[in-house]
Amino acid sequence: AQKYDFDKIPASVEKYFDQIHEITGRRYHCYEYFGHPEAETVVVILGASGATVQLVAEEYAKQGKKVGVLRIRLFRPFDPEMFCAAMPKTAKVVVCLDRAPEFVQAGGLIYRETMVAMMKQNRLTNVKVTGGRYSYLGFEITPKDVMAIYQQFYDKPVESMPCEFVCGIIDDLRNKSLPKVDQEEVAELENKLLPAQVNQSVLYGIGSHGTIGASRNAVQILQNTASNIQVQCQFQFDGKKSGGLTVSHIRLYKGENEEYKKRIQMAEFDISNAQYIACHAENYLQKYKNMFENIQENGVVVLNADSHEDMPQLRREKHPSQNEA
Repeated sequence: AQKYDFDKIPASVEKYFDQIHEITGRRYHCYEYFGHPEAETVVVILGASGATVQLVAEEYAKQGKKVGVLRIRLFRPFDPEMFCAAMPKTAKVVVCLDRAPEFVQAGGLIYRETMVAMMKQNRLTNVKVTGGRYSYLGFEITPKDVMAIYQQFYDKPVESMPCEFVCGIIDDLRNKSLPKVDQEEVAELENKLLPAQVNQSVLYGIGSHGTIGASRNAVQILQNTASNIQVQCQFQFDGKKSGGLTVSHIRLYKGENEEYKKRIQMAEFDISNAQYIACHAENYLQKYKNMFENIQENGVVVLNADSHEDMPQLRREKHPSQNEA
């Protein structure tokens, strides 16, 4: 009797999704597909990380690549019929991404549910299902990781595709890491996802010194006073009550391009190509030496130094070659 009630839950959730659409205009489904309508390689993922995969998949689909992503919004109870109905019938390779580790199971949760669902619906004929894990040590999934996945599993011989892999880290123990991707190709992809019209800024501050609070206030003022503006903020801070490192990632776009606004909302990853980087603590220069690696060419760097007399010395430390000239 309990199983009978559980089987009715997915259909009930779909009805509530329809009500949400009537009220807000936003459309959701228990299992939702994005990308090329005749995709041959499909990534299956659960959770907020799916937004990053969706961004890349839709960009590749515009370029004519037959790839896509199937995002799971209802995981329990899992509905094999709904899941396979959302999966393109042209799919030849299905890549399941799991975040939770499985040390004694044959594969991750998403991988196992996908295999069972496709088996029950007779969809495993001439289809390769592979599983991988992301977000080791809390690292987020980035466009670079998604690019590596699609490069490995799209338009290549099935025999060369791994049955198990990890992304985001260098696995020097089990050697399950995906091949590295070209950095120039990554930069080109990121510029297409979020073009130059989207201002991207990164601010390094000290806990309780007001950097995050000031950023929030500035964003609220912009949203309340300016028109046609879309802002996204992501704040990072450690466990210390005060005095710890804080990092503010701010994306801002002013204009009428709805596609840019949508992409800002979906960019769940840290900024890696900033136009503006601010360091609000001078001692961070020695402590976090890779702070300015993500500044783009002709970008702006602002340093909060104790005195303007310190700036020439800091410049000599950072650019010794210019001092010789």
